[in-house]
Amino acid sequence: MIRDSYGYIITGDSAFLAIIPSIALILLILSFVFVSNGLKDLMGLEYDQSQRGSV
Repeated sequence: MIRDSYGYIITGDSAFLAIIPSIALILLILSFVFVSNGLKDLMGLEYDQSQRGSV
């Protein structure tokens, strides 16, 4: 959607055609982050940094 409205971004005529899908993508990604963090807290999972980098 953003690629299709690239010409509007350059000319500035209807920039909202690119801004609205961008905001929708940002909100979708943030919702996944918040849901995953909520599930992690609900289940009591912790990230163990001592295992980081080991094979």
